[in-house]
Amino acid sequence: MTLPEFSAALKDAESQLLDAASRVLLIGVNDALETLRALMTSAESEAVKRQAASDWLAKLLQVKELADLEKRVAALEAATYDNQK
Repeated sequence: MTLPEFSAALKDAESQLLDAASRVLLIGVNDALETLRALMTSAESEAVKRQAASDWLAKLLQVKELADLEKRVAALEAATYDNQK
């Protein structure tokens, strides 16, 4: 963890995993929205389906927020590193 090359490779791998997770979640967004829309128009207690769709969207937002935060932290770390030179 103290080797800069290792830290950089780890951050890159984590970023790639988050990007992959975002892509996988994005694949189901339309289905989740369609499920929510169908439930909103013809609700016959499909609580489990609605919750599943809601959970899918919540996970998408979480992954997006994490990816954005990771990019912001990386930028701050880079700026801090540059300022320390």
